[in-house]
Amino acid sequence: MLFSDSKKIEEGLYLPWFKKLKTGYRGIMGCNWGISKQDLIEVNGFDEDYIHACVGEDNDIEWRLRLNGIHFKSLKHKAIVFHMHHLENYTNEASLLNNELFEKKKKLQKAVCLN
Repeated sequence: MLFSDSKKIEEGLYLPWFKKLKTGYRGIMGCNWGISKQDLIEVNGFDEDYIHACVGEDNDIEWRLRLNGIHFKSLKHKAIVFHMHHLENYTNEASLLNNELFEKKKKLQKAVCLN
Protein backbone atom coordinates (compact mmCIF):
# COMPACT_ATOMS: atom_id res chain seq x y z
CA MET A 1 0.00 0.00 0.00
CA LEU A 2 2.74 2.46 0.89
CA PHE A 3 4.50 1.90 -2.42
CA SER A 4 1.39 1.76 -4.61
CA ASP A 5 -0.16 4.54 -6.66
CA SER A 6 -3.01 4.88 -4.15
CA LYS A 7 -3.96 8.38 -3.11
CA LYS A 8 -5.41 7.10 0.19
CA ILE A 9 -2.35 5.75 1.95
CA GLU A 10 -3.68 6.89 5.35
CA GLU A 11 -6.63 4.51 4.90
CA GLY A 12 -4.25 1.55 5.11
CA LEU A 13 -2.58 2.65 8.33
CA TYR A 14 -3.88 1.69 11.74
CA LEU A 15 -2.57 4.00 14.43
CA PRO A 16 -4.83 3.54 17.48
CA TRP A 17 -3.06 6.28 19.44
CA PHE A 18 -3.57 8.85 16.69
CA LYS A 19 -7.02 10.41 16.43
CA LYS A 20 -7.58 11.80 12.98
CA LEU A 21 -9.62 14.97 12.81
CA LYS A 22 -13.23 14.12 12.18
CA THR A 23 -13.96 14.71 8.53
CA GLY A 24 -17.65 13.94 8.69
CA TYR A 25 -19.68 10.89 7.85
CA ARG A 26 -19.04 9.61 4.32
CA GLY A 27 -21.86 7.09 4.17
CA ILE A 28 -21.66 3.43 3.23
CA MET A 29 -19.92 2.24 0.09
CA GLY A 30 -20.91 -0.89 -1.80
CA CYS A 31 -17.93 -2.97 -0.76
CA ASN A 32 -17.49 -1.71 2.78
CA TRP A 33 -20.54 -2.65 4.78
CA GLY A 34 -22.50 -5.60 6.03
CA ILE A 35 -25.96 -6.09 7.44
CA SER A 36 -28.16 -8.92 8.65
CA LYS A 37 -30.19 -10.68 6.02
CA GLN A 38 -33.42 -9.91 7.87
CA ASP A 39 -32.74 -6.15 7.94
CA LEU A 40 -32.07 -6.23 4.20
CA ILE A 41 -35.26 -8.23 3.52
CA GLU A 42 -37.32 -5.74 5.53
CA VAL A 43 -36.45 -2.92 3.10
CA ASN A 44 -36.70 -5.23 0.04
CA GLY A 45 -32.96 -5.05 -0.73
CA PHE A 46 -31.36 -2.79 -3.31
CA ASP A 47 -33.69 -0.66 -5.41
CA GLU A 48 -33.34 -1.78 -9.02
CA ASP A 49 -34.88 1.46 -10.31
CA TYR A 50 -31.30 2.78 -10.34
CA ILE A 51 -30.12 1.62 -13.76
CA HIS A 52 -26.76 3.43 -13.75
CA ALA A 53 -23.93 2.00 -11.67
CA CYS A 54 -22.98 5.19 -9.88
CA VAL A 55 -24.21 7.56 -7.20
CA GLY A 56 -27.54 6.54 -5.74
CA GLU A 57 -27.60 2.81 -5.12
CA ASP A 58 -25.57 2.97 -1.91
CA ASN A 59 -27.15 6.23 -0.80
CA ASP A 60 -30.65 4.85 -1.32
CA ILE A 61 -30.25 1.62 0.64
CA GLU A 62 -28.46 3.39 3.48
CA TRP A 63 -31.22 6.01 3.64
CA ARG A 64 -33.99 3.35 3.64
CA LEU A 65 -32.23 1.24 6.30
CA ARG A 66 -31.87 4.31 8.53
CA LEU A 67 -35.53 5.17 7.88
CA ASN A 68 -36.31 1.64 9.06
CA GLY A 69 -34.41 2.22 12.32
CA ILE A 70 -31.10 0.53 11.46
CA HIS A 71 -27.97 2.12 12.95
CA PHE A 72 -24.51 1.79 11.42
CA LYS A 73 -21.21 1.21 13.18
CA SER A 74 -17.79 1.58 11.60
CA LEU A 75 -15.67 -1.55 11.28
CA LYS A 76 -12.70 0.32 9.89
CA HIS A 77 -9.53 -1.57 10.82
CA LYS A 78 -11.70 -4.26 12.43
CA ALA A 79 -12.75 -6.26 9.38
CA ILE A 80 -11.00 -7.50 6.26
CA VAL A 81 -12.19 -5.92 3.02
CA PHE A 82 -11.25 -7.00 -0.48
CA HIS A 83 -11.93 -4.69 -3.39
CA MET A 84 -11.35 -5.47 -7.03
CA HIS A 85 -9.97 -2.53 -8.96
CA HIS A 86 -12.26 -1.35 -11.74
CA LEU A 87 -12.53 1.72 -13.88
CA GLU A 88 -15.33 4.15 -13.16
CA ASN A 89 -17.77 3.52 -15.95
CA TYR A 90 -20.38 6.19 -15.45
CA THR A 91 -20.92 9.69 -16.69
CA ASN A 92 -21.90 12.94 -15.02
CA GLU A 93 -25.27 12.64 -16.78
CA ALA A 94 -25.85 9.21 -15.21
CA SER A 95 -24.93 10.59 -11.79
CA LEU A 96 -27.39 13.46 -12.22
CA LEU A 97 -30.18 11.05 -13.24
CA ASN A 98 -29.53 8.82 -10.22
CA ASN A 99 -29.39 11.80 -7.85
CA GLU A 100 -32.67 13.10 -9.26
CA LEU A 101 -34.29 9.68 -8.74
CA PHE A 102 -32.90 9.49 -5.19
CA GLU A 103 -34.34 12.90 -4.30
CA LYS A 104 -37.78 11.84 -5.61
CA LYS A 105 -37.65 8.66 -3.54
CA LYS A 106 -36.64 10.55 -0.38
CA LYS A 107 -39.74 12.74 -0.73
CA LEU A 108 -41.91 9.59 -0.64
CA GLN A 109 -40.44 8.63 2.79
CA LYS A 110 -40.81 4.88 2.15
CA ALA A 111 -38.30 2.44 3.64
CA VAL A 112 -39.39 -0.43 1.40
CA CYS A 113 -38.61 -0.23 -2.31
CA LEU A 114 -41.00 -1.71 -4.85
CA ASN A 115 -38.48 -2.90 -7.43
